[in-house]
Amino acid sequence: MNRPLRSPDELAAAGLVAPVDLPALRAVAARYAVSITPDMAELIDAADPHDPIARQFVPRAEEVVTAAEERADPIGDAVHEKMPGLVHRYPDRVLLKPLHVCPVYCRFCFGRGVVGPEGAGTLSEAELAALRPVLARYALSITPDMAELIDPTDPADPIARQFVPRAEELDATPEERADPIGDGAHEKLPGLIHRYPDRVLLKPLHVCPVYCRFCFRRESVGPDGLGTLTEAEFAAAFAYIAADPAIWE
Repeated sequence: MNRPLRSPDELAAAGLVAPVDLPALRAVAARYAVSITPDMAELIDAADPHDPIARQFVPRAEEVVTAAEERADPIGDAVHEKMPGLVHRYPDRVLLKPLHVCPVYCRFCFGRGVVGPEGAGTLSEAELAALRPVLARYALSITPDMAELIDPTDPADPIARQFVPRAEELDATPEERADPIGDGAHEKLPGLIHRYPDRVLLKPLHVCPVYCRFCFRRESVGPDGLGTLTEAEFAAAFAYIAADPAIWE
């Protein structure tokens, strides 16, 4: 066979499982996806009940036995899923799961309850199309403590609305400005905004632990934004402030 083995009956026909075990394995396959590529199947020693490759990919009846301490979502993806296919567990990184279909399925997979043709499926083209441009243009970061406060089942959750990206962020109306707060017009040196005669705003860095979706400076913040001032830029900013006696704040 030149295609993956995708059912207990096909595994039995290939000699990888005993026909007597088929009823139990069909019950497993009804719950968890099965797929073993021809190349992988050739590496299995069907005569060895402890073959390590078989233990990784060939279903066993014990898979449907659930202990009291087991969790339906052992890796906790659901708690940190901010939108379909996007898991934000750590502040500085996200896991994008565009599809849940694999050429092979490990029997110990933490996500085995959602992978496979009948699992969580693949993000729609609309979902991917909405997500990629937003993340490419604006920074995304949510701390674990903040993420725990979000109710992913509430589409109007106020904390999610503040930090979780939405496709609407890319909508621009004619009256909008690229620099709505006007920093550019008043930036005298890199990172130094002098808008009012007696005070300045010094922006030593443009990286935050979280990024508000409504941030006036969202165009310039983030790992790919304006970055951090150099020592020379700091020195120039301090010299500018020291040279103007009107600046007191």
